[in-house]
Amino acid sequence: MSPFEKYTNSIQILLGHNRILGIAVFTPTKTKFRKSRSQCFFNIVAILLFTAYCTYTIYLKTTVLKEGPIFQSTELIMVVGNYIYVSSAWVLALTNREKMQQLHCKIIDFDANLEKIGGCVGYEKQRRRGLVQMITRYALVVFVTLYVFVVRVYLRGFEAYTEIVRTVLNVYKTATCLQSVQIVLMIQQRFVELNKILGELFVKEIEQNRLKVLCDICDMHKNLETVVKHFNLVFGTQMVLFFGLTFVSIAICCFYIIFAVMSNQMDYLFIMGIVLFSLPFYSDMLYICVACDKTMAEANNTQKILHSIRMPDSATSDKISMFFFQVVATKKSGFSGAKLFPISISLIASISAAITTYTILLVQATN
Repeated sequence: MSPFEKYTNSIQILLGHNRILGIAVFTPTKTKFRKSRSQCFFNIVAILLFTAYCTYTIYLKTTVLKEGPIFQSTELIMVVGNYIYVSSAWVLALTNREKMQQLHCKIIDFDANLEKIGGCVGYEKQRRRGLVQMITRYALVVFVTLYVFVVRVYLRGFEAYTEIVRTVLNVYKTATCLQSVQIVLMIQQRFVELNKILGELFVKEIEQNRLKVLCDICDMHKNLETVVKHFNLVFGTQMVLFFGLTFVSIAICCFYIIFAVMSNQMDYLFIMGIVLFSLPFYSDMLYICVACDKTMAEANNTQKILHSIRMPDSATSDKISMFFFQVVATKKSGFSGAKLFPISISLIASISAAITTYTILLVQATN
């Protein structure tokens, strides 16, 4: 079985899931990826229908329902944010189709070169991990959606058209998050395997072709860094929209919670509903940031391995030195949101600080 077939079989479930939701508009054959015209047509129709539906929802929010200005404004912000994110997912799937295919092809080429130097990618582990994470995350979405639905009905505040928009957002936010993180974890897995081979290279007593393998590892490490840059090119805009929507949604949820706590009759059921509604936003943000941070930590771990190698001869010493400086030069590069901000654990602290500031502003405006 060719590396292409092994790879596509390992992501078959994930790719099928992405095609169903319209965030992937290509399908694999036995030797290559090809464009799916029916999927492209589905995306165009979905954008038009969702635009009409959200426009009608905004119309009802601004004309039919009578709410306070602060609450009406926050609800409108949420509806508009949901529309932008979901529709952008469909648009980006169409515009970035070729770039996405190239990203997968780069990973497949790396796998083929890895097999040549004796490495092996755990495709079955990759497939099981994707399936388990998909089931876990959608179980969370279903639980939160059902609980919020029950709370809304109990408080007689259920609005079918608004809840549909929110449910669509939860599904597509989870899907796009899962899609991006699975690719990040694939890159991480390959950095791990490459570092493993590098660490064992100078432990073995056999010196035959050692320099050649070292040169191959150096080139493959550089190729993986190129894959990371290509990932930023494909998912950069989506990451900006994701973290922007996460910031706005959590800030509004915090405002609702503070408002409920400050009221004379505190409704614990309502507060729990808001907390659970914001939970997927927290978990998805943590999910992405931790995956990106661990991947770059594994990439930078190559520097420690090179530093611990004893130089056997001058030719190998020169190659190790060149490889070392290559890793150092690219150490600052990593996952980012359209080059606007790095995606790492520190981003969570920055967003949390900004959420606190804007929540206080919302509370002061209400007072």
